[in-house]
Parts: sequence; structure tokens; C-alpha cells
Amino acid sequence: SWAYISRCSSLNCVSPTGKLAMEPTEDIEFLWKWRKYLLLLATLVASVTYGAGLNPPGGVWSQDQEGGTSNARGAAVQPRAPPLLPPAPAPAVYPNRVGDPVLVSTYMRRYTAFFYCNAAAFVASLVTIMFLLDRRISGNRVGLTVLRSAMLLDLLALMAAFAAGSCRDVVASIYISALFAVVFVYVALHVGVASASSGSSLLLLLGRKAPDSCPWDAEENKYIRERRKFLFLLATFATSLTYAAGLAPPGGFWTKTVAGHRAGAPLLHDGRYKIRYHAFFYANATSFVASLAIIMLLMSRTLRDRLARSYALLVCVLVELLGLMAAYAAGSCRWPTTTVYVFSLVGAVLLYIVLQMAIAVFAMDMFKKWREAICNIVTTCAGKSGPKQE
Repeated sequence: SWAYISRCSSLNCVSPTGKLAMEPTEDIEFLWKWRKYLLLLATLVASVTYGAGLNPPGGVWSQDQEGGTSNARGAAVQPRAPPLLPPAPAPAVYPNRVGDPVLVSTYMRRYTAFFYCNAAAFVASLVTIMFLLDRRISGNRVGLTVLRSAMLLDLLALMAAFAAGSCRDVVASIYISALFAVVFVYVALHVGVASASSGSSLLLLLGRKAPDSCPWDAEENKYIRERRKFLFLLATFATSLTYAAGLAPPGGFWTKTVAGHRAGAPLLHDGRYKIRYHAFFYANATSFVASLAIIMLLMSRTLRDRLARSYALLVCVLVELLGLMAAYAAGSCRWPTTTVYVFSLVGAVLLYIVLQMAIAVFAMDMFKKWREAICNIVTTCAGKSGPKQE
């Protein structure tokens, strides 16, 4: 029963074969503790992918277009006309009707990649939700494997859909791909280092308390667990916001291919606001990738406690927040007065964060010194007051 499994997980029960009974259930218990946060993440991903599928990037045609897409398959298999017979007809060209996606005609490959990846992320989110709702489904090795695969497919498909739907040129695609590569390499390096750790280090990574610990360690571990949850919530909401903003950038899209502008391309990309659009795009993409990095790092059972005590998550959170603020400032303003106002607010927030971090670091150092001194005093007093051996 699950009561027995939970009890064995907390007491490190030993099975009749001599192996720890908690070994096959650690991952299940870890995922089940984070169930509500994973459900929130899967729900938000399902909502944004659902909306992006119904209203694809680039918009839809508002009126019928005569020059549409050609039947490439029909053109590829046209046989050569025998002699004395009329020539084969030209490939059929289908007009773009009202409501058809614009990118089908102007950026066919990008739209195809976006459509299939977005649909895969949507379905993977639904599978994750269904598996997390009932523990009897995910509470075994097969269900756990399916749940992990669905979560991994969800994140990978979300990345690919964002890269295909938000970019229109090669430089932007290379930038986002490079960011994704950096995140994967960073996570892989941390996992490799954690896997090669020694036994004592592994106990620390798994969040187990050392035998000789101070009473204040329990309070610190509780604080770290709460901070992990808050960071996961922040990354979850930032992921959905940046994904939707990247697929539907401010200013909208061109509805016609005229004067060197292609239908489906962002309006702000061409014209006097090109610099603002580039600033918005790169800041928004950086924040999106940083949010996914936070989610992947926190969902690693091996890395969650180690990274919570390091500066890796703090750097990712700082990049995420700075990206959000920069993207908002660049995408919401069109005039110098509003730009100065928004950047003044952003500067005030950054100054406040820097002051808080400086105060927190100074106070944390003082607190650690006082805590170590008090722990030494308590340990010394406890040793002196203990029973003496004859």
C-alpha cells in the first residue's frame, strides 16, 4: 500500500533481498510532493499552446488571396507527356482563403515546425495532467516512465515551437538555438558532476541531514524548500507569459506582402521601431530560456538541494526578471517620454534589488557567524552536562 511505501521512504526500510525499499519509490514520492506545481505548469502550458494553435503566429488572412500555395506533391510526380499528346496541366494553385494561416504561404517550413511542435506540447501537457491526477496510474515504474517522457517531450516541444513560431530570420533562430544548447549543456554538466559525487556528497545532494547537525539546520532546510517552490512558481508564470508574447509580439503582423514587407512578419521589425523590436525579441527569448532552465534544474531530484544553496538559480532568476523588464520596456513604449518613465521604474527596481542583496549577504554572513558560535556553545554545554563514564 501507499502507506507502507511512504513509511519505508521515511524510515529507510530494508527489503528481504537486502536492498533499500525506498530506492524504487524515491522518484515517485518526489514527483508526488511537487504534484500541484507540476499540475500548474502543465495547465499553463496547455492553455498557451491551445491558444497558439487556434490563433497561430503571423495571423490569418482577412480576405481571399488569388496567389496561394501550390500543390507541391502534384508538381513532383507530374509524368512526362508522351508524344502527340497535349502537355500536362500546370500544378494546381490553391487560393488563400479567409481564416487560413498567413505563414503557410510566406514561411511554410517554420509554420509546419511550429504547428507540429505546438500540438505535441499541448498533448504532452494533457498526458501529464491525466497522470498526475491519479496516483494509481503514475505510481509504478511504467507510469513513472511515461510521465517523465511526457514532461520531457512537453519542454522540448515547447522550445521548438517557440523557436519556429517567434523567429523569421536566420540570426534570431541561431540565437535561440544557442541559448537552448547552453541550457542543455549546463544541466548535463551539473547532472554529471552530481552523479560522480561521493557517498557523503550524494547524501547532501539528496537533501538528507548529516548526523551531527545544528538545530538551526532544520529551519534552513525548510527555508530552502519554500524558496524552491516560489522559484518554480515564478518560472512557471514567466514561461507562459514569454511564450505567448514571443508568438504574438507587440504591433501585430503585416497582412499583405507589399513594398518589401512579407505577410506574417512582425510590423515593428520593419520601420522606425526596428531597434525596439530587436530589444524586445532578444530580451523576451532570454527570459523564456532562463525560465525553462529554472524549471529543469528544480525538477532534478539530484540537483534541487545543491543548486538551492548555490548562486546558479539566483543567476537564472536575475536573468529572467531582467529579461522580462527589458522586454516590457522595449515592447510597450513608442515615444521617448513613456520610455524614460518605464526605464526609470526599472532602474528603481534594480537599485532596490541590489540594495536588498547587499543587505542580505551582509546579514547572512553575520547570522552564520553568530549561529556557529551559538552551536559551539550549545554543543560544549551538552557535552559537559552529559553523564560521565566511570
